[in-house]
Amino acid sequence: MPHRPTLPQFVEDALSRAPLLMQEVLDGVAAMTQSPVPMLLPDVQRLVRLYRADLVSQFTRQLATLLRPQAPAARVPNRLATLSLVEDQAVTADVELARSVEAVRGAADHSLRELRAFTSALVGDLHVARDTNPLKPELFVRALWQALGDLPVSHRLQLAFLTCATAPLGKGLRLFYAAACTRLEDAGVTPSSYRTIVTGTSSRSWHRQNPPPDDLARLRQQLPAGPAALLPAGSDGLALLPRIFDTILQAGELPTDVQALMQRLQPVALRVAQQDPTTLDAYTHPIWELMDRIAFLAEVHAQPGDPQRQQLLAQAGQLVEAMAQEEQPDAASFRWALKRLTTQAQQQFDERLQAAADHIATLETLGPQFSPTTAEAGHSLPLEAHTLATVQSALLDSANSQVAAGAALVDERWLDTQQPGHWLRVFIDGHWRMLQLLWHADDLWLFAELAQPTRQTWALRQSALERLHAEGLLRELRPRSLVRRAAARLLRQIAQRG
Repeated sequence: MPHRPTLPQFVEDALSRAPLLMQEVLDGVAAMTQSPVPMLLPDVQRLVRLYRADLVSQFTRQLATLLRPQAPAARVPNRLATLSLVEDQAVTADVELARSVEAVRGAADHSLRELRAFTSALVGDLHVARDTNPLKPELFVRALWQALGDLPVSHRLQLAFLTCATAPLGKGLRLFYAAACTRLEDAGVTPSSYRTIVTGTSSRSWHRQNPPPDDLARLRQQLPAGPAALLPAGSDGLALLPRIFDTILQAGELPTDVQALMQRLQPVALRVAQQDPTTLDAYTHPIWELMDRIAFLAEVHAQPGDPQRQQLLAQAGQLVEAMAQEEQPDAASFRWALKRLTTQAQQQFDERLQAAADHIATLETLGPQFSPTTAEAGHSLPLEAHTLATVQSALLDSANSQVAAGAALVDERWLDTQQPGHWLRVFIDGHWRMLQLLWHADDLWLFAELAQPTRQTWALRQSALERLHAEGLLRELRPRSLVRRAAARLLRQIAQRG
């Protein structure tokens, strides 16, 4: 009987096959007659001939570093340790990396979904409820990019090589994943099943035609008479509140520690609703606003071991317990709790700002000297076009047109709405990062990354932010309405049962 591998053994087996994958990618690049960078294709293919062995070995080494668990790093004290100055050239690389990852993921999507079912089985999941596959496409793209960084070639040639290698890597990964599935099946692994969930185009189309109601009063009006399958007997309002909480908790969008806190909050909310009929009228009732704020703070402090996350959730738990002890909690109780939680978050921000005082002083002295490779203010040209007299339009027209199209979508006033303390999700240095805006002056912007162990600060020019925003690589984070999303799900359930 074949040996059933563990997940770590599966990863090691995949790593042993990484050199062959890279050889196939290089063969694909070498055989190209047409490419997105036609004028640089001969240089890219010459790079393959000169550095094939180096690329294979460096790719394998980088992939192993990304896939193998690292020993926990020593915790950095609660301060912002390093300042990273992000130049426009680095932003251009991040844009190309993101495009490559999406293209590779799309090319390998079917095999990737199949592999997730097998890796779910390896970790004991009966259903594919989470992404258990360690062989993520972005890791292969990042390993390739880091391997290129070790070669003595120009940045523009590295970007050109990445562009050329994207299609062969997507094809190679599709076959790589399919072969891995076959080996696991031969070893006796039965893939986990995907739950039958109505998603995709039909679901999106339904939500476009049936947006969430403007308020909860409208939801109550749209409930069919006697919906026994959904609501218990009794007042529609008091029956609706437990159903809303159940829908929020069953959506699977909240981490376990936040779910536990919401469960403790539910009986307090029910006591308020018994006395306050407006509880189930508007999404802006203090009950829902407090829940949204708790979920948001847990999202931006995403790491479970983050001391600030633990501190915020501990205080939220204390506030819930204090309201539970009140003889009759009401909307004012929730406003008080929301104010206390907001005050603590503001205190944490003030501490970050104070910790970054030296970094801010550094940026104030750098001023226009920062990012010497930047082209004219407000313009970031891909592949260093302003320095490449020999690169003709065939190379740059596509990239420039994409940038121009993206830039046209940017609301020029968007940055004007950003204030210190706001949170963003930004793709920098090959990773999606959760950043908080600390400070800005003129066209320099300073952000804090709170993830351990680095706790970095990142400085970017406004032109870089506009480029990232236009490319969809910068997204503002705001509290989402949990009850609004629950209302949409309830309406869909009612429609399906109707």
